[in-house]
Amino acid sequence: MIKIRKAQSEDFENIARCLWPALSDLLNYYISENASLNGQTILKMFIEMESNQYSFQNCVVALDGDKIVGAINVYEGSHLQLLRQPIINYFEQLNLCTIEIEPETSDGEYYIDSIGVIESYRGNGIAGDLIKHIQTVVLKKPNLKLGLLVEPENDSAIKLYTRLGFENIGFKNLLGKKMYHMQSI
Repeated sequence: MIKIRKAQSEDFENIARCLWPALSDLLNYYISENASLNGQTILKMFIEMESNQYSFQNCVVALDGDKIVGAINVYEGSHLQLLRQPIINYFEQLNLCTIEIEPETSDGEYYIDSIGVIESYRGNGIAGDLIKHIQTVVLKKPNLKLGLLVEPENDSAIKLYTRLGFENIGFKNLLGKKMYHMQSI
């Protein structure tokens, strides 16, 4: 039976393993000029750290027994710039690049940044369980909607999100990609 709980700092490696497929393009985009850096190592570092957008503090995990098999990274949109700043600072201190990312969320939205399930557990409803858990949390917060971005060609994810009560409310650009902006209604 799958259990869901708030992530803890010691979960960082397993969270990174779950979220890496969703975040690999983004991180590799920023380190592409520096072959000595490893995107997964950087992701682990940020998940283990407090007070940034990928911190364990912003994650919920799904467990099969004591094994983490899925993770979701969420935060209030009004906190995006504050949570993103440590990441920007890290990349700029390494002189890798100046990061200019469009804000993918805003005030009034509780934002699902990324979600991932270990490959051998996919298709068992774990991603849906994680999202439903977050939906129950958000329903308790007045004047917040639950939002996310998804690539228009990701049919399976769009089908899942639609089944869970999300609808496409428009488009947002993220790193030059046009993404559906969906919110739970």
